Amino acid sequence: MVEDSTVYIRRQGMKSLFTPVVHYQYSVNGKVFTSDRIAISVPGSSTDRSWASAFVLKYPKGSATSVRYDPSNHDFAVLEPGLSMDDKLLLFASAFATLFGLVAIVVGKILGKKRATKSQNPKHYRVHSMTSYKQN
Repeated sequence: MVEDSTVYIRRQGMKSLFTPVVHYQYSVNGKVFTSDRIAISVPGSSTDRSWASAFVLKYPKGSATSVRYDPSNHDFAVLEPGLSMDDKLLLFASAFATLFGLVAIVVGKILGKKRATKSQNPKHYRVHSMTSYKQN
């Protein structure tokens, strides 16, 4: 059950930062736990008030909600399991950068071998010896 749900506002310089905070209670095998972790990857604050308000509206105070917890560590729970869209984009960008780097390494090695082969096997040129004649 959601015990409290609010948006905290904090000033940082000229900006306001908005942080969604949802305190909830859940029980596992009769033991009661509390947490405020919304998701594994939710950033703490944003300058976008509507972003923070969306979490608060989704989990109003007094409402029943599903909680996902770690079976080996009941203290670790989240309201929203899985990766956020930002995390998926970051994962995709990281995979793309890694793949690009690997391709660059392979191409570099191939080109390096071709250059090394050319320098080790220079073209053979015919050398004509010239004989000089003396005139008497």
